[in-house]
Amino acid sequence: MKMYLTDDSPPAIPCPNMKVVCISQFSDFVGGGEYSIFDLMTHLPADVEPVLLVPAEGELSARAKSEGIAWDLAPMPRIGIASLAALWAWRTLLADIKPDLLHANNSRPAFYAGITGRLLGIPAIFHCRIAQRDGLMDAILVRLVRAIVCNSRAVASRFSRFRLPVQVVYNGIQVPESGKESCRTGSRLLFAGRLSEEKQPHVAVDVFEALAGEFPGLQLDVIGQSGPDPAYAQLLQARIASSPFHERIHCHGQVKNPSVFYRVADILTVPSLHEGFGRVLVEAMATGLPVVAFKTGGIPEVLEDGKQGFLIPPGEHSKMVSAVRRLLEDADLRLKMGETGYARARVFSLGKHIEKICQLYGQLLKGE
Repeated sequence: MKMYLTDDSPPAIPCPNMKVVCISQFSDFVGGGEYSIFDLMTHLPADVEPVLLVPAEGELSARAKSEGIAWDLAPMPRIGIASLAALWAWRTLLADIKPDLLHANNSRPAFYAGITGRLLGIPAIFHCRIAQRDGLMDAILVRLVRAIVCNSRAVASRFSRFRLPVQVVYNGIQVPESGKESCRTGSRLLFAGRLSEEKQPHVAVDVFEALAGEFPGLQLDVIGQSGPDPAYAQLLQARIASSPFHERIHCHGQVKNPSVFYRVADILTVPSLHEGFGRVLVEAMATGLPVVAFKTGGIPEVLEDGKQGFLIPPGEHSKMVSAVRRLLEDADLRLKMGETGYARARVFSLGKHIEKICQLYGQLLKGE
């Protein structure tokens, strides 16, 4: 997929008048997918009317209300006998909303949107952000929806055995006018992400501990909400409490403005087991922050090894330590990679993301 440097201006292509129902499986901001779909809704051209569907009231519905976006509740139980009643409710709800398109974030909303869309003659889009295959569900979804959007080539490979065309549209963020900052001190590491086993924040703690003795002023900031497994979060807290450097590890929980932490950090560590795209990388690079990440999922499509940071083979903790040490010891290299990272982040601007999505909307309304 060819990519272009772009700003965050509205799409340059004409977009027909339409009403688009955007559907989230989660009621709160669980990860990058929820932020991405909300950014889309709040930056669509004026002639596109978004409507948000969520399973329950929460952070997304509250934000939609504050932004003047219409929203409603739609049941999304696990696929089973309860789906029959849910589908009837969906049919009634969508018949009342009268949308032109359905844009489903994740598999379960795509299932309900796909079936209801078929019944009502409304095209449905499955926006997939996870590379792991879902067996029978994938086979069902490709027959229900009219289009599949993936946030990386790594995620798109999930559907390589099917004939339905897949469009790769990278997530977009609003890139600031400048990525240069003067408040970096060469003494702060950062982990930003969900506190789950998949994201491996404990590895960020391991890396910090391996270097804390060499760099007495080194600090580690950990930002992000707990994941779905409370046992893991408890183990992580115990791990940090037992660290000989626990006073230099700062856990901030979920924060409303992570850019504050990006701007004072010196290196972002991303030790995830799986990343469909890696939105956190782009957010960090947009502030001139170099990144050290495991080479997994869509991360190599975002971060160029040796340019905006370093890519490490998954599980090679000692190599991650070495890469972070190299950046801590070389302020000029950190600055150079930060500047390159800012230029790279502009490739993934929100404006380009919305332009690609609007092109797809137009094609589906034309029956292409």
